[in-house]
Amino acid sequence: MSEVVDGNVFAFENLTKEGKVKSIIVDGLDGAGKGTIVDAATEILSQEYGYDTLCVKYPLYETHWGIILRHLLYEDDEGLTLDERMIVYALNRIESIYSLQRSVLNLANRGRYPLFVLFDRFVTSNVLTAAYYFAKTRKSLPSKREVDDLYSKMQNIDSYFLRKMGLEGFHVTIPVVSTSVSLDAIMADGKRNRGADLYENTSVQNIADAFYKQLSEQHPDTFSLFNQVREGRRMSGEEIARMLVGKEVVGIPQLPGYGTSSNLAFIGVDEESEMGIQKLVMSSPRLLGLDRRFKSK
Repeated sequence: MSEVVDGNVFAFENLTKEGKVKSIIVDGLDGAGKGTIVDAATEILSQEYGYDTLCVKYPLYETHWGIILRHLLYEDDEGLTLDERMIVYALNRIESIYSLQRSVLNLANRGRYPLFVLFDRFVTSNVLTAAYYFAKTRKSLPSKREVDDLYSKMQNIDSYFLRKMGLEGFHVTIPVVSTSVSLDAIMADGKRNRGADLYENTSVQNIADAFYKQLSEQHPDTFSLFNQVREGRRMSGEEIARMLVGKEVVGIPQLPGYGTSSNLAFIGVDEESEMGIQKLVMSSPRLLGLDRRFKSK
């Protein structure tokens, strides 16, 4: 297997197509407990099932575009349009492509298949960005046509990312929690804090819920809507993690011993990825201006 790790550029794609790399994605609104669920699922897969796991949490604020994204969230949105903001999130994910591939291949060298990659947020984090803009500019909920348009934009913006990862047919699990997240949103409304808390308000909550609901109805094979509140009680992160893991590993025997749980350390962007990013950036003067300004700092 070492020859794969040493430089076969098709290795990652082959591993995913052969089912040797499986992915679990937990997406949804701020305060929904995504990080807790991902951490619990990582531990269960590693310590109880014996599989090697890799945990990836977006946004990646330590990268170049992550620094810009933090600025847009907490300091100044720079007047970016919805499409431009969605591109910034996509650029933040594109930055991680090769580091993610290398980390997966290094773990794959152990030969303990399947290898699980768990994501805290992914493509559909753009739903939150869209919900913020809808809440800011209008009061009505999005129509079916508007949800379809958003879905197409998300697919187009992230096509480069998914193609490079060999994940064109990616399936996404999205826990969305109406009751508990609404409580968090109401608290944020009361705080009136600046920055990211602006996303955690009841208007954004309601619009995001509408987006997620329509996406799950229109694309049931890709989006799975999950409500954490059962019989009036909010399930714990561990309970939800066991449900998600159970769906993914049915029929796969428990491995002897213990797997390795690993966080992903991102070590920069290589030349090929940088070229792809620049193509997107060059299409927008405002993005190009942000890119140059932060690179000069």
